[in-house]
Amino acid sequence: MIPSKKLISASTGVLLGVSAMLAAQSASADDKVIPIGTVLAMTGSGAYYGKVMTQGEQLAIDEINNSKVLGDYTLALHTEDHKSGDSRAANSGARKLINVEKTNLILSSYGGITLAIQPLAAQQNVLLFNGGGTASTLVGKKNLYNTRMVASQLAPLAVKWAVENLKAKKIATIYYTDSSGTETNDAAKEACKQFQCEIIDEEPYKLGATDFSVPLARVKAANPDVIIVGSWGADVGHIVKQAKEHDIQAKIVGLELLSNELSIAGKNMDGYTAIFDSFDPAADNPATQAFVKSFKQAYGNVPGYYEANYYELVKYIIAPLIQKAIANGEDPTKSGVLNSQMEKLVAEKYQFDSVYGGTLQLHENGSITKPVGVYQVKDGQAVNIAHVENGKFVMTP
Repeated sequence: MIPSKKLISASTGVLLGVSAMLAAQSASADDKVIPIGTVLAMTGSGAYYGKVMTQGEQLAIDEINNSKVLGDYTLALHTEDHKSGDSRAANSGARKLINVEKTNLILSSYGGITLAIQPLAAQQNVLLFNGGGTASTLVGKKNLYNTRMVASQLAPLAVKWAVENLKAKKIATIYYTDSSGTETNDAAKEACKQFQCEIIDEEPYKLGATDFSVPLARVKAANPDVIIVGSWGADVGHIVKQAKEHDIQAKIVGLELLSNELSIAGKNMDGYTAIFDSFDPAADNPATQAFVKSFKQAYGNVPGYYEANYYELVKYIIAPLIQKAIANGEDPTKSGVLNSQMEKLVAEKYQFDSVYGGTLQLHENGSITKPVGVYQVKDGQAVNIAHVENGKFVMTP
């Protein structure tokens, strides 16, 4: 299935054809169209994220519109570019979505970017979702809900795995200097106090770096048993690849594992372990397999973590939210309606269906409860080797 009627308005990097502009004008004139705003990294070092997140969003919108589950209402996607972390671009894009596109609902990515636009969302009574950022400071913010585990939840599990399963006593950290990275480092240091290990080297770096020769030289000199990586996306691939090229013998544990990281590091990725709220495209449940099949038909490849997160956000959280509002006789395009409905569902401990299989639950502080898995790269493939159950690792048979 090829995604249709993409109504995308980007501040930079996107050129709209005549037919797309006419479709957007038509949508604006139709009060039965619900605009969904999204602020993503469409250009810059994180453009991979913007691409796959948008694919997940658009596929969900196409399926919802085609199925008529919202009755006379349809959804239209409007995308703004935060240029891989530019808060000014993000705020400008968010204001355009609210004031011009008249959206009451925005999906964001990156912890820092989401935090930058959250005050505006709260002021304008706009419902804000984050499916990408992992900063703990994202929790407890008005109108903001996060659909992934944050760094401070995952880093202690990485330390626990390093100590219990890799017999680590000395640990080094490499992390980028935004809130997610620094929180990973801080949480790892705190966890080491509990698990009786020692952080012997800490290596911060600026987001988007590709040459890690200097910090890795210091890591090699420190001679840790394990390196914990507080980074995401392409950075992980570069760090793991270059660590192997520098003949660093330490095991490497991170908080993410994506296909682009595998392609960057190649065979050097073997042995890398990631602990995160992971999406398994091979999971044996109907919701997962229906999504994988649909995504492959639309885009020609198997979806990963971020594709699943943003598809799930639209298909299994936003669509039911709109359905509830309509059933209550409310207009989902009116200011505050969706935000109020979300607060009610969360207070009721509503169980949303999940593309991961089973259900997920969002909490009043904006955090989420989801399954956490342990994956290791073997022969270039990510293999599930364990999952977390009640704080303990349960090995895969």
